Amino acid sequence: MNAEASTLEKPWSVANLTAQLKAYIDRLGLVWVEGEITQISNGKMGRFGTLRDLAEETAMGFSIWASAADQVPAELKAGDRVIALAKVDFWKKNGDIKLVIQQMRHVGLGDLLEKLEKLRAKLAAEGLFAPERKEPL
Repeated sequence: MNAEASTLEKPWSVANLTAQLKAYIDRLGLVWVEGEITQISNGKMGRFGTLRDLAEETAMGFSIWASAADQVPAELKAGDRVIALAKVDFWKKNGDIKLVIQQMRHVGLGDLLEKLEKLRAKLAAEGLFAPERKEPL
């Protein structure tokens, strides 16, 4: 890995840049992160999804490998608010950054799901879901 400064005359290769980024990101080690699951699916090797920031329009993909399954709640769904211990992983081949979850704790409903539930309750109280209001398809 070449840590020499990049210049117009001696630019870094893409491979060198991604190697530098991976080394930097690997130094972060494990981090605790809080967010809301916006998408989750099961695969052969584990579970995969997206974790959204609670305050900003920022999200990251995550992986939960089968080896960490006993450290993660079995019942996870979109809208769950969680705190996770994760390693930030940078895939040099395509420049993708993901969280590799080691542990996860469910801490409640995420803001989006909570807002949806409040709206659903309000509309139900107004009678908008009453059977007599439904129109045939």
